[in-house]
Amino acid sequence: YITGSSARLLGREIATQMRGRSLRHEFFPFSFRERLEFAKIETTGRQESAHVRALFRSFLTEGGFPEATGLSDTLKRKLLREYFDLLLLRDVIERNRATNIPALKFLFARLLGHPASAYTINKLFEQMKSLGYRLDKSSITEWIGWFEDCYALYTVPLLTPSIAKQNTNPKKIYSIDNALSLIPNPLILNDYGRLLENAVFLELRRSREPGTIHYYKSKKGLEVDFVVEQENGSKHFIQVCADLQNEPTRAREFAALKEVQNEFGPSARCTLITLEESGEEDGIEILPAWKFFS
Repeated sequence: YITGSSARLLGREIATQMRGRSLRHEFFPFSFRERLEFAKIETTGRQESAHVRALFRSFLTEGGFPEATGLSDTLKRKLLREYFDLLLLRDVIERNRATNIPALKFLFARLLGHPASAYTINKLFEQMKSLGYRLDKSSITEWIGWFEDCYALYTVPLLTPSIAKQNTNPKKIYSIDNALSLIPNPLILNDYGRLLENAVFLELRRSREPGTIHYYKSKKGLEVDFVVEQENGSKHFIQVCADLQNEPTRAREFAALKEVQNEFGPSARCTLITLEESGEEDGIEILPAWKFFS
């Protein structure tokens, strides 16, 4: 077994150095299931526990870094700030010998602090240009690749058979940990919709290889947050909405999944993940998040 945290040799490069004589295994911050095990909470019947539901809400804002679990808010924030700085300075700037450091720092904070949001290179370029940063579009593309290499961020493309359309359409960005995103942007603390979507992505990514998760837009332009392929080859469409109490919001979320049903037929499995609501409506499974993560 070879482990390490060298900024000079990331996971894929270790596999190259071993000349194919290795199996790479990715480790992520705690999942919610692992968080329950760490807290020594019995798994039997946990779906009915009010304590488990409360723990899940705190999990959304506290993240899953093991070392930060159980620390006071002040100490936890200091530790996460150290993680943030180390990722940026050691794994990005030093490793890649970056030169345009102010612009790179801004982009890192901008993306990490806004998980579950869409971006295009053009919009990022125009925003940074308007703020006085001097750079070109190719630098932004390269830097985002650096952020992905060090497992700070993930990008999710549109599901389409056309590579050209995939490259020209916006991509969605996700963070390695919800709590880490609070360092550059504390305002998302109460944005449970964004935090829940990021957590769902991480749960999906744990068991899937890079590039196997997409988002989808129907022919009418309605967006579904995630689509993944199941073992039988069919597609599983997943919509994430923290609260369905607002009727226009509810109608919008269901409309996108109903469009998927119309386009793909019975082979499309559709799930709507919320914080608390459960049930079934028009062939769409409504699943509370704490149950999905179990």
